[in-house]
Amino acid sequence: EITTRLVGSEMCIRDSKESLARAEKVLGEVLPKLHREHPDLFSKAPAYLGVQSLDYENRAVVLRVAGETHEENIYKAQRLLNRTLFMAF
Repeated sequence: EITTRLVGSEMCIRDSKESLARAEKVLGEVLPKLHREHPDLFSKAPAYLGVQSLDYENRAVVLRVAGETHEENIYKAQRLLNRTLFMAF
């Protein structure tokens, strides 16, 4: 039996409508590409889940992304997802 697990990542962006719109556009491009380039790690394209929280103190918006991977790839997929998000922004 093959077990799949979710890997997730959160990222902060500036709390402006323009920053959020740009981030959502970039995620819409980067996440499907991640799956195309690494189908061995991600069962399907990771998904942008939306605004996780608002950080008023730092004037930031926290975004949440999650992807599905096989259990044996969970750490590798997590690191790749984190790196991809970092490099995209």
